[in-house]
Amino acid sequence: MKIYISHSTHFDFKNLLYEPLKHSSMTAHHEFIFPHEQTDALYDSKTLFENHECDMVFAEVSFPSTSQGIELGWANAQHLPIVAFHKSTAEISNSLQKLCKKIVIYEDTIEAAIDGLKEAIEPL
Repeated sequence: MKIYISHSTHFDFKNLLYEPLKHSSMTAHHEFIFPHEQTDALYDSKTLFENHECDMVFAEVSFPSTSQGIELGWANAQHLPIVAFHKSTAEISNSLQKLCKKIVIYEDTIEAAIDGLKEAIEPL
């Protein structure tokens, strides 16, 4: 399964999100798209979704982001399953309940959410 990683750019996503996912056991069975791994330039996720070039979206939603909300709307319009995850201390938008197949809550680090993410993709 090809999984797009959606996130705000208002935190150290390369070290706190990308690296733990790259080192998780999920990489043995799934391909991740890290949109800002090489550059901070805008990533054309709308075209990616419209062309069905990914199967699912993982969305780290601990940090409010209008751009991410638009991106998740594009994914939803293409009927892509969205699994959101966030820190337990984060206040998230109620609209995520309508968009997401599952929402995983974690305590401190993304490593704490990885098991929940694995469980979320099994039935899909």
